[in-house]
Amino acid sequence: MFDPDRLDARDEDAIRSVLPIVRAATSRYLRLRVEGAEHVESVAREPALFVANHNGGITGPDVLCTLGTLWETLGPSTPLYALAHDFAMRQVTPFGRFIQKFGAIRAHPDNATRALAYDRRAKVLVYPGGDLEAYRHFRRRRVRKPNPVDDRGLRLTFLESFHLDLHGVGFRRQQ
Repeated sequence: MFDPDRLDARDEDAIRSVLPIVRAATSRYLRLRVEGAEHVESVAREPALFVANHNGGITGPDVLCTLGTLWETLGPSTPLYALAHDFAMRQVTPFGRFIQKFGAIRAHPDNATRALAYDRRAKVLVYPGGDLEAYRHFRRRRVRKPNPVDDRGLRLTFLESFHLDLHGVGFRRQQ
């Protein structure tokens, strides 16, 4: 039975095996530029919440570019989870089962909290607007920053991932 909320289904070897393909696709085909990777590196040993947006709509390459950049910067062994739309995780379960190997879990605040508590180095990538905000420019979005210290005393670093254009991704640290 498929559980879309499982945290232990992430497969480091699967991530390691697709990373060269992701790297080739993002660098050669998409010509990805990355800015602010030092902000990602600065949270390598602490929990972090990456908040991103779907600038290219739901079919844009932004998830691939962002995950590829995070895997490249942090390494495939870093416990990185991406909150995935309910439709992918519950309605199209073969697809949900596939993307779960790469760290996808069902998008829900409880799953983000569980993932961050699962490992002290855990990272969570979220696209908070989902399909509703998929076509809104990142400057026009209202992203509510999470409390930097949760009820367990876990300090969260909030990094915003934004897409400069079709070919660029950047990260900036929020205070």
